[in-house]
Amino acid sequence: MQELFKCVVCGGSAQYISTLKYKRNICMNCISRLSVLHPFEYTTENNTTKTVCPLDDISPEQLKGEFEKAREYREELIRKYDYKYAVFEVKAIKTIKGGFLQADYLNVYGRPLYGDFHIFDEVTISHSGGTTSARIDAICDDAITYAFHELGAKQIKQAELDGLTCTTASEGGAYVLAFEKGSFDVAEGDIIFK
Repeated sequence: MQELFKCVVCGGSAQYISTLKYKRNICMNCISRLSVLHPFEYTTENNTTKTVCPLDDISPEQLKGEFEKAREYREELIRKYDYKYAVFEVKAIKTIKGGFLQADYLNVYGRPLYGDFHIFDEVTISHSGGTTSARIDAICDDAITYAFHELGAKQIKQAELDGLTCTTASEGGAYVLAFEKGSFDVAEGDIIFK
């Protein structure tokens, strides 16, 4: 059994989460509440993925004040996007060619600005002033800026076997959403919502 530690923000018990600079314990609940304002970033150096936690640069004393800022920012985003349940910002796209008798897939890299997206969700893609509907066929949370996984029909099956796919894309992380390529387009800067 994994040892539980006291969160420096809320005082609750949590599995150990350590940030590098201040060597403190923060529970996942507090991290998720702050993620809308301080999303995780991913970098690649020498073919090694590194997760950058933006909370590293915030002192324990400043963290408590960040909750109010995060709540206000989230409310501002919800108003900006007309009270949609969840909004995903597109950073990059890649088309994966299907094989013999297999569909092409569109891989969309980005991050949820707020809310959660789930595998098989019906979503709306806002592109060039118009909207279209699509279904999320796979989600990969092992996303790295512009070097993300290629999720086609065969790769989705293998990624599921390898445990690289997940069922939810949550605010604060970077993800690849895979769609079977239909008669729709998506580009950098577009918004996906539900």
